[in-house]
Amino acid sequence: MSAPVQQLPREIEAEKSILAAALVDPSTAPTIADLLAPEDFYVTDHQHIMGAIFALMVDGRATDLSTLMEELQAVGHMENGMGAYLGKLLEWPSATDIPATAGRIKIAAARRAIISAATRLAQSARVETDIDDIRRKTEDLFSSVELALDDSTCGWKPSTRPPTAARMRITGEELDSAELTPKCIVQSYLYGDTATLAAPGGTGKTSTAIYEKVCIILRRPLYGLAVATPGWCLFVTAEDSREIIIARLREIMDAMDLTAEERQTVMDRFAVWDVTGEQVRLIRAVDGNVVLTNLADDIIRAYRDDPPVLVTFDPAISFGAGESFVNDNEQGLVTAARRIVRGFAKACCVRYITHTGKAPAREGRLDQYTSRGGSALSDGARMVAVLQPWKPSDSRHPPAGCVETPGATISILARPKLSYAAPQPLIWIRRSGWSFEYFTETKVSIEERERALFDQIERFLASEVRQGHRHNKTSLETALPDLKRADVRTAIEQLMARGRIIEQDLPPEERQGRRKTYLSVLAEYGGMEDK
Repeated sequence: MSAPVQQLPREIEAEKSILAAALVDPSTAPTIADLLAPEDFYVTDHQHIMGAIFALMVDGRATDLSTLMEELQAVGHMENGMGAYLGKLLEWPSATDIPATAGRIKIAAARRAIISAATRLAQSARVETDIDDIRRKTEDLFSSVELALDDSTCGWKPSTRPPTAARMRITGEELDSAELTPKCIVQSYLYGDTATLAAPGGTGKTSTAIYEKVCIILRRPLYGLAVATPGWCLFVTAEDSREIIIARLREIMDAMDLTAEERQTVMDRFAVWDVTGEQVRLIRAVDGNVVLTNLADDIIRAYRDDPPVLVTFDPAISFGAGESFVNDNEQGLVTAARRIVRGFAKACCVRYITHTGKAPAREGRLDQYTSRGGSALSDGARMVAVLQPWKPSDSRHPPAGCVETPGATISILARPKLSYAAPQPLIWIRRSGWSFEYFTETKVSIEERERALFDQIERFLASEVRQGHRHNKTSLETALPDLKRADVRTAIEQLMARGRIIEQDLPPEERQGRRKTYLSVLAEYGGMEDK
């Protein structure tokens, strides 16, 4: 008894769905043409239809049904009921996920190519007598199999077929409608693009990110910044469990004193995806190269009908291919984020939470390159935020009103990189338990800063003189520990040059060694008149 004939791999229903999408909505044709070639289709009529679509695009012509039928007629493919078949395709369900459907067709085509290559290789081994000829044919066939596999779009493999010049021409409509910035989520802070938030461990960056999401969901001003696009937020956590994230969210909502309705809104629109302990990555290493996994596309497919306004991955290191690749790894994360942003029509911000390096943490740096690792993540992100804890010994001083209180911590939120907004001042955050307060640093000129320093030193010296404390230059420098000695020294020299600080003779009983004088302030500047 002969073995049953096995059919070649094919995805006929997927082929119909793809062509139905192109016929019903001609705007999908360029995307389909980027993913599939006519020879990828199993059914001959489907090859002819796809070939006609491709020819129309190369010529820069429309791909509507009537033009398509004219093209098929011109090349002799309208016989044998093609018109009726096109009508049936119009009634066939269109593909809703074109990349995934095209991927199924590509994989079936790759499998057929492998079977064909294996058949030809077996035939060559049977009839050829020259081993060198067999070896050459084997190498050629293996190359064709490799190409078929590379072009099968198995999840992460991108299309590398360059679009036609006609497709890349800029239209007048594009020129008129092009926007300089993507959709704004939070004014001067978050936009529909790639972002990062870097902070040392223990700074509270995860809790800060949770607080920010609550404000975005409820459209409450965030650090005094307007929320332009409220919406639901996705928090993908690989570090803290879902339970911990939800517990922190509860405490933050309690501290914000939300109404029952507001609490329910946050609960409905704050999505937590817990992947702790799982190998869920946006990129992976394959033969020394960093490539995308299916995760970015899976997120797009899952939420395409209702995209989130903010997707956060915490921490970034858990979603990469490993720090051994450094900048390649970071660039891969940027590419994955951009893929999600593009999949959601640039209406979603994709943000990575990262740790700072040891040196930037110790130094309290606020520049865009504070995150651990290389520079590619900061270079590729369009928005970089840095959160650093503040200590009283730091050279920076909080703005008015931002004072230490028992049990409170103060942090500085910098925005060193904002591609879609002008440079912004520092935001000072005072956190008491789960409550967040903000203070914005006022920008002052060099002259204003100098004048304030002069006035501060002058007032201090006048107060000291009234209390009977007589300073020379050295003792005055050390009496102001909150100011840099070099700044105090320069200020004293400037004040003396302007006559606002003067030297007066010490009383005879206070003169010691070479010290004969002390610093004083003229009466008109708050000093005491010399008696």
